[in-house]
Amino acid sequence: MCYKMDDESLHPTKGKYSCRLNMSVQHFPEAIKAKRARCALHKWSRDQQGPEVFASVVLCSVCRVHLCLSCYKLFYTEADIIGKKECIAAS
Repeated sequence: MCYKMDDESLHPTKGKYSCRLNMSVQHFPEAIKAKRARCALHKWSRDQQGPEVFASVVLCSVCRVHLCLSCYKLFYTEADIIGKKECIAAS
């Protein structure tokens, strides 16, 4: 999958990542082969400004998106993730 992460793609029903909220799909974290994979959710929330998050980043087996462990659960459980943008950026 792996789409550009933006407000539109994160919409809970119409976005390209809306499948993230489907509880019948199991989104398993996979190890990453890249040396410096970045958390896509932090990158989106910080508008590609500020420090990027490289620590504890995994790849979703379904969405093929890189997420740090602190964002993984939030990404798959929070419908209004756009409303949490400032909180994510601050973490």
